[in-house]
Amino acid sequence: MSRPAIDFTVVGSGGRPLRATLHPARIESASGIDRVILLSHGWKGFRAWGFWPFICDALAEAGLHAIRFDFSHNGVEQRDFDRLDLFAIDTPSRHQEDLGALLDFVSSEARTAERVAGGDAPWPIVGGHCRIGLLGHSRGGADALLRAAGDSRVTAVVTLAGVADFVRGLEDEATLREFGYVPIRNARTGQVMPVTRLWYDDAQHHDILAAASTLAPRPLLVIHAEGDLAVPVEDADRLARAHGAATVLRLPGSGHTFGITHPWAGTTPELSTTVEAAAAFFQRHL
Repeated sequence: MSRPAIDFTVVGSGGRPLRATLHPARIESASGIDRVILLSHGWKGFRAWGFWPFICDALAEAGLHAIRFDFSHNGVEQRDFDRLDLFAIDTPSRHQEDLGALLDFVSSEARTAERVAGGDAPWPIVGGHCRIGLLGHSRGGADALLRAAGDSRVTAVVTLAGVADFVRGLEDEATLREFGYVPIRNARTGQVMPVTRLWYDDAQHHDILAAASTLAPRPLLVIHAEGDLAVPVEDADRLARAHGAATVLRLPGSGHTFGITHPWAGTTPELSTTVEAAAAFFQRHL
């Protein structure tokens, strides 16, 4: 049974809007317990980027409610990165606040029409009777691990090309001292994205490998392409070792986004394999 996607907004970090889209499960749960996946985009990402709608549709077909969202300070307001002033003050801690707000919203038993924006479709998730998984790409994978480690509402985690280090490759103390930020070019839009001292300083308070260790014995699936030039596949091994019992899927070839670009132009064998593995993992563990 196909059900339309539902756009909604919750209050995120700093009172900023956290915009989200729910893809309702298209198969009723045999157990009567709703299974919900929250999907975290990575750096220079947003909920409408490339593969996110496709992944959410595939999870919905597998009987999982899938929610893609924009982190509140990711820099996307009305179009691609039209608020670089917000991007400049984004931090890992803000992401943790955003995920906490979304978890509160989804797991709440007091769901009312007034709290759901975006149309007349009824809210299909029974908050007090749901099991929640997190899936994140790149830095979003680290965000998922950090949140899950300290939040018992999260049952299972999947990382896609997840990072084991927030700042590797971005350290440039001389530039930080001179300008207050490190300029990183967005190859797709041509924009210069400012990575500021705020990000660097805040990142020191978040240990991704320690979070992976704390997550255990809750299940973790680590998916990484061996041809990833942005985040080395060794990060997958580091995350898996830290967890101690993770399932690892290494894909030959491909790259950081599994062969997908923005705008969406269709799936690839690597992405299809990734989504099938993630759906089966969540079906098994939620």
